[in-house]
Amino acid sequence: MTPSVTLPRAFVQLRVEQGRIAECHPQIELPNVAALLDGMDFEQVNARLKLIYSQCAEAQRWAAVSLLEVDEPVAPSTQAARAQALWLEWVNEHSWQMWRSAHHILPHSDERMDLLNQWRQELASLRSEMDSKRFQPYAVVEPISIPDLADWRDQWLKLVYEPLLEEIAKHDWEKRFHTETVNIKELESGPAHRLHMGEVSLGDRFEALWVEWWHAAAWATHPDEVASPLHEPGVVAAARGNLCHRCQWVDGLAGFYSIDIPTVATLESVSRSLIGQEVVDSHDWRRGLTVWLQSHAPCVEIEVEYLEGLDDA
Repeated sequence: MTPSVTLPRAFVQLRVEQGRIAECHPQIELPNVAALLDGMDFEQVNARLKLIYSQCAEAQRWAAVSLLEVDEPVAPSTQAARAQALWLEWVNEHSWQMWRSAHHILPHSDERMDLLNQWRQELASLRSEMDSKRFQPYAVVEPISIPDLADWRDQWLKLVYEPLLEEIAKHDWEKRFHTETVNIKELESGPAHRLHMGEVSLGDRFEALWVEWWHAAAWATHPDEVASPLHEPGVVAAARGNLCHRCQWVDGLAGFYSIDIPTVATLESVSRSLIGQEVVDSHDWRRGLTVWLQSHAPCVEIEVEYLEGLDDA
């Protein structure tokens, strides 16, 4: 009998004392990957991965197939095609995180909604042109020709990025929600870490998403000229940070399969950053907290639970 797939769930439990967060306990529930994948061949593993982790599918599949390609070199064109697909995944994930945060705190805009729909159609069209065999072991495929996505930049700047930062500046969220340098360096591996940022404010996090987004858009046009996001077999720089697959392949079957997703360490960074923060019983404070959590671009929505309610703050 095939085990059921448990959807990932992440949350932080806050205990408030005298108006400040005294304790923050991060919790994350993840699928039992070994129970779901052990004993399967690669095609079965590849198909099941899509059910386990729908986010960062390109990174997941590249990490998986790379564990089977350790004996011989992979064709450079194939690695370029995989990198191109991954950079487009960064573009898609970063732009979505930016858009949904803007949608959460800004007045409704038909223009902004139309932009998202047209953008998604553009990215979906590009993905449909890519060779579907790119994640078969030792496949030989080529990257596709991609137009310069920078033509979209002004629209995103006008309708999403600038209005989002302007709205954030109207509140006190910048001083309330931030991450110390040590947590960025030691725990995170996503945009803020990759851009070598120090102490990171809410606006800084969106800046990191913005900068990486357009870097990735440019890299996708010439993926053979950019350093590979595959760090080593099983380890890929996913949009949200380093993704790690481990497996012992014996006679073509998987054993002891495990996956480390970057959101686990990001959740610990969130927890450490919240300790000592002032808690305000207001809709504005809750909105700021929600946007700050979204700015970390977690692959699992982070829920907040209060061990002692805001009324006790």
